[in-house]
Amino acid sequence: MTSKNFALITAMTQAELTRKVNEYLAKGWHLQGDTRVAYEPGTPWYLMQAMVADGATETPSEPLPNNKTPEWYYVVVLAGQSNGMAYGEGLPLPDSYDAPDPRIKQLARRSTVTPGGEGCTYNDIIPADHCLHDVQDMSTLNHPKADLSKGQYGCVGQGLHIAKNYSRISRITRGSCWYHAVVVVRHSLRARREHSVRPRGPARIRRAGVRVSRYIRT
Repeated sequence: MTSKNFALITAMTQAELTRKVNEYLAKGWHLQGDTRVAYEPGTPWYLMQAMVADGATETPSEPLPNNKTPEWYYVVVLAGQSNGMAYGEGLPLPDSYDAPDPRIKQLARRSTVTPGGEGCTYNDIIPADHCLHDVQDMSTLNHPKADLSKGQYGCVGQGLHIAKNYSRISRITRGSCWYHAVVVVRHSLRARREHSVRPRGPARIRRAGVRVSRYIRT
């Protein structure tokens, strides 16, 4: 009996869906049903197409992330007392579950991205890792067994994990990372209002279907 393979393609635009479907067709896959428009709470609509294939088949590989500036961002706001959100889960494991994701960013609150690393200024969109920037510099509070040479610095908050889960729910894939990203925002409304910011580029933050200036933290 020949085995059947099933794949579900998702895309945010018709052009993206067409490209992905053509890649599957070239590998011997076939359309299964019509294209559907799907929607999940907290995410914009997206296109969905089922594909099937008989026997051994090759799945088109997704392109690696590139360095293009995203067109817009999803915003993940972490609510709670600032330090309470930052103190976390113990020894970092940056080579596994706590490893950073190139799609997940944060708003800078310290003068360097990582301790002794690349410089940054307030509100820059920078990579997010296990120890997010905070009002208090949590990067100096290390686990007793942490190996700083392996990047195991600071406290391990839950922000990166939440953003990773959100990126899966939102179908933010490696192949579409050039126009999707997640920004983790951590501060209270009061703290945000005390700082004036200015736009520095065309990138947008998108929340509830509305596009606003990149540095307006909603």
